[in-house]
Amino acid sequence: MDSTEQSRSVELCSAPYPDCPKRITEYIATGRISPLPSDLVEEGSPGPPTPRAYEYTKLPHNDSIRIFVLQPGKSYEPLVCSLILARLSNMPYVEAISYTWGSSERPFTMSCDNHDIRITRNLRDALRQVRHENVTRLLWADSICINQGDLEERGQQVAMMGQVYSRAKRVLICVGADAESHAPAVQALIGDVNAIIDRSFATMDLEKDKFPWPAEDNALLKDPRWASFKELLRLRWFQRGWVIQEALQAAIATIVWGETEISWELLGRAHRWLFRRAQPAANTYEIRMSDLLWDDFKCRRFNEASTMGHVTGSHNYTLLETMSTARHMGMTDPRDRVYAFLGLHRNRSIDLLQYMQVNLDRPVLDYTVSHLQVYHKFALAYFSKTSDLSLLTHAEHNDGSLATSIPSWVPRWDLHLCRYTIGDSTWPLLKSANGSTPKVKLLSDTEIQVRGVIVDHIVLTSKAYHTDTIPLDMALSTISSFWSSAASHPSPYNPHDRIKHLTRTLRCGRFRGPRDLWDQHESAYIRLLLGHSSHAPRDDEQQHSSSTDVETHSPVSRGDPESAHAAYRERLYGRALLLTSRGYFALSTNVAQVGDSIGIIFGTTTPFLLRPVGGNKYQVLGDAYVESKQGGLLGREDGDLFLGGKEWTHWRLEEQDLVLV
Repeated sequence: MDSTEQSRSVELCSAPYPDCPKRITEYIATGRISPLPSDLVEEGSPGPPTPRAYEYTKLPHNDSIRIFVLQPGKSYEPLVCSLILARLSNMPYVEAISYTWGSSERPFTMSCDNHDIRITRNLRDALRQVRHENVTRLLWADSICINQGDLEERGQQVAMMGQVYSRAKRVLICVGADAESHAPAVQALIGDVNAIIDRSFATMDLEKDKFPWPAEDNALLKDPRWASFKELLRLRWFQRGWVIQEALQAAIATIVWGETEISWELLGRAHRWLFRRAQPAANTYEIRMSDLLWDDFKCRRFNEASTMGHVTGSHNYTLLETMSTARHMGMTDPRDRVYAFLGLHRNRSIDLLQYMQVNLDRPVLDYTVSHLQVYHKFALAYFSKTSDLSLLTHAEHNDGSLATSIPSWVPRWDLHLCRYTIGDSTWPLLKSANGSTPKVKLLSDTEIQVRGVIVDHIVLTSKAYHTDTIPLDMALSTISSFWSSAASHPSPYNPHDRIKHLTRTLRCGRFRGPRDLWDQHESAYIRLLLGHSSHAPRDDEQQHSSSTDVETHSPVSRGDPESAHAAYRERLYGRALLLTSRGYFALSTNVAQVGDSIGIIFGTTTPFLLRPVGGNKYQVLGDAYVESKQGGLLGREDGDLFLGGKEWTHWRLEEQDLVLV
């Protein structure tokens, strides 16, 4: 699709669907929708009809939903609608609205069947945005279509919301007004980037990481419109947890920003190009990656995504990874950090809902229990139905969460302490000495048994990182202090490479961009780091810092320590550097203390930081990256795609049953 075709497709998206009044008449005639009877309580003496508060009737069927017909009008005219009934199993042509609730106060009214429905300011603004001047529109919006005052109905409808968004003909993503006129610039920029992508795909095969890199003087790398792109990603809609379900489930989605409409899928494509092929532009304009856009584009266009960087694994993120992505996003009700995502992975969710004692014929999510009870019940259901130990990867803690009534192995989905998990579902599982991965055993509601080995314990911790906006000088000061303190401790690493093992730990074995260019950035960072350190580098360290640039066959001037720092700080957020008694570098949660243990739990993808509580019982503090002697993750078999070392098998350690509490 060239830029002209893209503009045409966006134009077509913005047009109302044809003959809406005729469609509604046909839907009523065929029984696909039905008008709702008025069941309002009569008040006062007979006289001229006056507006009264709308009262909802009970939904008659397990798959019943309400939709509303938004009457046409100009922007300044009052909002008028009619609520009608439909069946999810025979859903008519409906567009679902995705928006930010904002304040829960409802200071505005909308006329609905000659009665009043109270609505929030943000919903009023969204409806004004999508209302046509001359054509009615068939819509779904949670605040209107769900009786929020009925907890049973709310629980039942929330369980169906994923299906509502997936079956809607289009999802309208209403992000608000465009007061500073950024939207047209973003729409044009996305068109230009997609034109480049289309021209490249027209002359290449979809091979992994083979998409061409832009020339250093490419005008798009310094295009001022990226500042407007940044403003789009900073809007509140992108920080809202529910949008993950609403956007990922949409067959077609359109962003409505002011009076401009932008294709959601083409936005994701441009976003991928920016962070995989135009990182200098992202750095210049300080654009933060949107995990939502990143994940969604991978799911929608897996083959295209793989051309702009190596992508392993399946087309879709796992249920747990999706839930983890939402941790930094806002949700009014912490229970929804589980409930909002059960509809995303239908097959697995059915098993979990059954275990959580939810009636599948009429699923009703329980809003009468606390969020901690929901998290605990979900974890028990997950282990019972899957035996998948990856759930432990998402357990992260602060001092307060370790003191709560639920076990440490239950993820606290309401806490966002680390930007990313150490590993992901594409990483290979860590195995026992004989290559096995035993399953988890539920000993009780509060204790689980796993098989593993305690390989080391912590003797030194760095200062913790509580933000991912830490400036380079401050980071260098903290890391150089740790490096100086660790220098006198015996080390398993080759002295020539010890400093590089430290920086590899900072990035958990990952790197950004072309490998030769990344090595230049890391070498520039190492030179600054050694300059900050009070530990005078030995001859072998001096040799490394001066020779690294020669090894990569590129000019020293290309190395940018800020580029390396941008990658490091994302992994450092919420974590601390650690030194083990055997001299290994590690990165894990910032609640780490001297004396905590490093354990390898067979069937997981990373080591874990564990806190002994007596006997063979441990609290789970969080996942950990431990740099092996030869480079890569400790405990992992060395392979073509993943580096690592299983040297612990030579340490005469005993594998054992570990009880996590």
